[in-house]
Amino acid sequence: MTWRRTYAAAKAHVEAGGSVDLPGDWRTGDGVPLGQWLNRQRNRWRQLDPAQAQLLLELGATPDVDSLYPGPFVTPERQEFRRGLIAAAAYLAREGNLLVPRAHVEETWIGPVRLGAFILKHRRWPQKLTPQERSALEAMRMVWDVRLARAAVAARPPHERACRPRATGRSDRLTGHRVMLRPRWSESSSSSVMRSVLVSMAAARPGR
Repeated sequence: MTWRRTYAAAKAHVEAGGSVDLPGDWRTGDGVPLGQWLNRQRNRWRQLDPAQAQLLLELGATPDVDSLYPGPFVTPERQEFRRGLIAAAAYLAREGNLLVPRAHVEETWIGPVRLGAFILKHRRWPQKLTPQERSALEAMRMVWDVRLARAAVAARPPHERACRPRATGRSDRLTGHRVMLRPRWSESSSSSVMRSVLVSMAAARPGR
């Protein structure tokens, strides 16, 4: 089954009120292995086309933190960075970006994390990051230049600025991913992103 067809099944599942946090063996009523597929996308996030990653973000799916920043977490610094990534993943799933207010505290399954301070610290001193840490943040759509990012958001059509599936829910204690309970979709925005991914995939081989 191609990436496009499985994504369509995932989108239909979320629009019907389903969660993107599924067991690996979960299948749709017509047999699509959606749990396995979503887990694979999270674990192979770096290999996705940008438009594919954007479509998954629209569903509320984010990269798997441990695949971006694997252990061991033997130092306080590595433990702190992992906590920051977990909080960033939760914020990204909900807001669709990392334009995090400075004083923001993100409630996660590992407890509250001062995400605003975490983002600001690494934005100010990126030279102190290891290559692995910088790569992990960039996979999370890290915002290095706030002015440029805000200008890009402001330049988007109004219906696309509010296309996130605003939902209440909880963060899964095992994965840290947001469990979507009551999503609300902007069909025009989702369709425009889908057109982008189809164009980008035209010259690529199907199936991820």
